[in-house]
Amino acid sequence: MNYATPFSVKNGIFHDRYFMPLQFRSRDITLSLADGQDTIDMSHLLLDGINMIRLILDDNALTDEDGNFYGNALLYALDKIFEDAYQAGIYITLIPVTTRKAAAFDADVFTRQQRYFGNLFTRKNQLSGKRMHEYENLAAMEILIDREGFSDNEFDLYCGRVMMEVFIEHSFSHRVVKFYSLERGEPNEAHRKSMNKHHIKIVNADTFASRDNKDLQYESFVSGIPASVINAGIRRPGEKAWGPLAVNDAMSIVEYPHANGGGEGWLTYAADSAIELRLEFPASVQSAVFRPSLKENLPVNIDGNTIEILIPSARYGTMEINYGLNEDTPAYTVYILGDTICTNPANSCEADQIKWIEPGNHSLADLSYGTVKTLYFLPGLHEIEGDKLPLTSGHDVYLSRGAVVRAGVIAEEVVNARLLGQGILDGTTCPRDVGENKGSRMGEKWMDDAGREGFVCFFKGKKIVFDGPVIYNSNYWNIVVSGTEDAIIRNHKAITWLQNTDGIQPRSCNNLLVERCFLKCADDCIAIKTRRTLSMQSRHLVFRDLVLWNDRVGKCLEIGHTSQADLLEDILFENIDIIHNGPGIGGCIIDHSVVRDVRYENIYVEGVKTWYDFSFQISPSYYSTDEERGHIGGIYVKNFYSDSGPLGTTIKGYDENHLIENVSFSNIHYYYRHQRFNKYDVDMLDKMFFRECKLYRNIRLINPDGSENHFLENHFG
Repeated sequence: MNYATPFSVKNGIFHDRYFMPLQFRSRDITLSLADGQDTIDMSHLLLDGINMIRLILDDNALTDEDGNFYGNALLYALDKIFEDAYQAGIYITLIPVTTRKAAAFDADVFTRQQRYFGNLFTRKNQLSGKRMHEYENLAAMEILIDREGFSDNEFDLYCGRVMMEVFIEHSFSHRVVKFYSLERGEPNEAHRKSMNKHHIKIVNADTFASRDNKDLQYESFVSGIPASVINAGIRRPGEKAWGPLAVNDAMSIVEYPHANGGGEGWLTYAADSAIELRLEFPASVQSAVFRPSLKENLPVNIDGNTIEILIPSARYGTMEINYGLNEDTPAYTVYILGDTICTNPANSCEADQIKWIEPGNHSLADLSYGTVKTLYFLPGLHEIEGDKLPLTSGHDVYLSRGAVVRAGVIAEEVVNARLLGQGILDGTTCPRDVGENKGSRMGEKWMDDAGREGFVCFFKGKKIVFDGPVIYNSNYWNIVVSGTEDAIIRNHKAITWLQNTDGIQPRSCNNLLVERCFLKCADDCIAIKTRRTLSMQSRHLVFRDLVLWNDRVGKCLEIGHTSQADLLEDILFENIDIIHNGPGIGGCIIDHSVVRDVRYENIYVEGVKTWYDFSFQISPSYYSTDEERGHIGGIYVKNFYSDSGPLGTTIKGYDENHLIENVSFSNIHYYYRHQRFNKYDVDMLDKMFFRECKLYRNIRLINPDGSENHFLENHFG
């Protein structure tokens, strides 16, 4: 757990241990005999955007006239609320109410009060064995309910001997804020002096006011996923306090994102307007860059070990801290995943069409639909039998924000199914079994290389939608779409770092749309392939509005490698931001396949780059499955921007009968935004752009201003 429990109040606003002003969204819960309260549904509180419970305890319900506990069922309910709130990431403000106070506040009343608080603060929780002071989500305490029942002198004694100096400070030291809220009325001057003397802070009347979450949604804590060393707050522009925002742990195979003992993390939110982020790091911040930056450069304000940034609209990107500095300076990376508010079936479906899935362990029988349309996974941690969540024809699965499902997804010959919502698919506990579903079904040549079909696998389906979820720490290929028609992958985010965690891998698909995704992978981000066991033709694939990070191996945009079918055609890559990549963009045909009509438009490349910019080759490899070689033709690159110089382009056919043909590069910009050069002359072609070229026909490079066309002389052998 990584609660930044408040311990100070400044200007009527709670501040956490890092002195960051906090904004709470609270709900009052009364634990008393009168209403028979026995438990709280934390999942639905999270669903409503609540991150603070104000727990009101009535001493009349819990203790006898001497201040001793009855031992009734409400004590178990109290213990369960504390433990459930802790596990759900919900803060608690404790408000012990004194309804047994006699008209005269005498020594006997003092004694009963002190016994009540002493017993309350030192008893062990029946579920966890912890005492109250061990719950770091216990943020604040208010005992002052009926000020009018005290004389000024009694009030001063109560604040000191009962509230702070004897019992609260003994159990909690300074870890819990002692406060009085102005919603209970304006204290007189004497009462104000007593509060000040005994360090009881006065907070604004609206400190705990309910705030709608219609245009800003986020989590203070995410169940089951380790917290990062980085802390964060979020707010709307113009607000004073920050909402505590969970930053989850992350990793990279390469070292530079966390060099010199630094760290990584990722956060998510949903907003329909601008937001401000505040990030705090364990070390001093000397440089900070938000990427993607080539189309729009967002300014970052640095103050010591914190940064603040205004993000004008929902987007995906990274905050990169202290990259490339000396070996004594830790580097940090935060993957920022900002979505728009998504449609919630709880607001759009009839109640009898939803099956609510509470956090816990689920058998496959528990996930049967019956007569409902949608399985709705509530916030919290979910474990699935067999580590696979099945999709069913004609039905939806919705992962609410804050829901963590420790399982991949399988859809076998499914039609009209959707996986929706902004929850998380967590692969941390899923075994990496390279022998599962191996061999002929997926068309692999070598059984040992087949591996899993994918953490998320759509097999021979139609009209399937994957819209919104995060894939975290998957165990193998992230999403494999095999032999599927009319599929959509939208608003997907991947935070993965194991080798072979390809982002999205279409295999013999037709009519596939992938848009508005963030893929941070340790292998190919997009890897388009065909399989003879699925379909011999694949066409109409669109990839647009993507942010890609390739960790070390593979490519950000890969076409063709291990393709086995006859034809792969009509592919569009549009509006792609590549923020870090190993090898660049391209394709390699190793069998008889034909690849044609591939367009790259508006490609922006920045950050760390290696190997080459473009590569198109026809060449057999270890993975070849036939003796015939293929063809590549009709490749169009238009509007390519790189923030550094050229790494070179490779174009290599196989022989005079298997050429790379009709490849056009138009409006190519290097050192973009650095005012170096954007125009080529004849002498620069081979040196700057083309690194190795042979066995090709009709290759041309068009200057950025369109004024000249330069053709490479055809090469046939």
